[in-house]
Amino acid sequence: MHCQRRTLTNLIFGVLFVNVIKLSSPLQVSSVVCNCSSITSCYGHCVTSQEIGELDCFGKRINPRIKWKCVWTNGKLTVNKMYRYTLVIEQKKYCQIYPNISGTSMDLRIVNERYNITARLFDESYPHSCKETVFRGFPPELVRCGPPLSVDFKRHSRQLDILPSWGMEKRYIQSYTVRYKELKGPSWAEPTVYSQDINKLTVRNLSSSMTYEVQLRVLENQRCTQVPWSKSFLVQPELTDEPVIKMVKDISKMKGKRLVTIKWKFAASEVSEGYRVTVKKSGGETTETFNTSHPLLTLILSHSAYQFEIIAISKVGTSPAAQRTIPPFYDKGLNGKLKVTFNGNTSFNVSWVDDLIKNYSCFAVEWWGNKEKAAHKSFYEDEKIYKVILLDEPLQQYTRYTFTLHTRLDKDVCNLKSINNSESTYGSIQAYFKEGIPISAPGNISSNVTQSSMVLEWIAVPEEDTRGFLLGYILYYRENPQDGTETETNITIDAGSMSYELVDLKSSTVYKVQLSAFTGAGMGHTLLQMV
Repeated sequence: MHCQRRTLTNLIFGVLFVNVIKLSSPLQVSSVVCNCSSITSCYGHCVTSQEIGELDCFGKRINPRIKWKCVWTNGKLTVNKMYRYTLVIEQKKYCQIYPNISGTSMDLRIVNERYNITARLFDESYPHSCKETVFRGFPPELVRCGPPLSVDFKRHSRQLDILPSWGMEKRYIQSYTVRYKELKGPSWAEPTVYSQDINKLTVRNLSSSMTYEVQLRVLENQRCTQVPWSKSFLVQPELTDEPVIKMVKDISKMKGKRLVTIKWKFAASEVSEGYRVTVKKSGGETTETFNTSHPLLTLILSHSAYQFEIIAISKVGTSPAAQRTIPPFYDKGLNGKLKVTFNGNTSFNVSWVDDLIKNYSCFAVEWWGNKEKAAHKSFYEDEKIYKVILLDEPLQQYTRYTFTLHTRLDKDVCNLKSINNSESTYGSIQAYFKEGIPISAPGNISSNVTQSSMVLEWIAVPEEDTRGFLLGYILYYRENPQDGTETETNITIDAGSMSYELVDLKSSTVYKVQLSAFTGAGMGHTLLQMV
């Protein structure tokens, strides 16, 4: 036990002795008060060293005065190291001391621009050494303009648009220059490009597929005596390929709504930061943009037609757009719920069978003809089950129109605020403002003849030629048409049929066959066949 106590006493004494040695170090305790008159006494033991890093002092114009500062880098990068610097600024008989600096820069309070400046930086971070770095200069030659606060880059058509932001010193900058080279290239491209506008500079005839290094520098003038090059900016390649749409899935989700999923692929996905998908309602009522980082988008939509535009986005621009039109969704379960009547060609009445105003006050009706852009009207209705729609453009005769009614829950404003999950389709109907007779006959009639029968087949009249709802066909035939003695027989055939069998015919007899399509306005052109 006695030995253990003696050992502990020696250990405590040893620890105390070490602490006393440290406290007696001239860096920690000094009888000299460090001020401008005692700089030599305080820091005479410091040695000149480059380990602190290059010391640089300069002025930046901030209207209307100049702000002065000194910057440096840490001499040694040590994890969790606490740095301590003292900066001394000397001008003629005047000096300033900035003690206990832990960072790597210091804003200066006063600089007299008429006298040379000497800046001395003392690194006191290490207990057994002190290092000094010195900077000298003449203030009028130390006014720095640039580099820019930030730079935006835009690439397109083998061009690079450079858009710098200069901050408050912008008024003193007259022009700037740019140099560039291919990434890891051997040298900067010559000649250097000069700006005509300090807000923008365009470099032309670049390789679209290359990454470039770019640096900017202000052109020297009387107000800007120091013009350092900026850091190197890496400018990514131009996006020249458009996304490729791989899949569009369009399924019914619930009554009046559908689930649309669109998926695409982009060849240069490694430089893409994401995608911008613009979705536009076919009638042009609203457009919404969706940003996504994945090449996939799923939306809940009504039964209208929609236009999708997909572009890839990078830091320097956008790709060409991939486009796809999603056609109107047909649900036969919604037929019969609407009725449309016309008040001439400049207005129509749309009515519905259910009492929708119990749940909705906002509605929209869309209508479009074959190969025509959809038109639309949104309206507020809380009393009647119909609405009179006045038209900006007159309806065309002989044109089949599709009319669709949508319901909306938002009562604040009946115009569509967004596209995704914002409305339901209540019902659809097709109608003509005015029908006409078909302007063409059924096509390519053919026959298969036996001794007592004949099967006729034909191609239907194209929808754009019917000019009305096709109600069916009239088939005329008679035997021995030359002598004029036989009576003519006519048969009405359903609109959905494209063949008919004539039976109980006479053998070795010539028959004259005529076929015509008809609508509510009458019978159209006739197809004549001798068999």
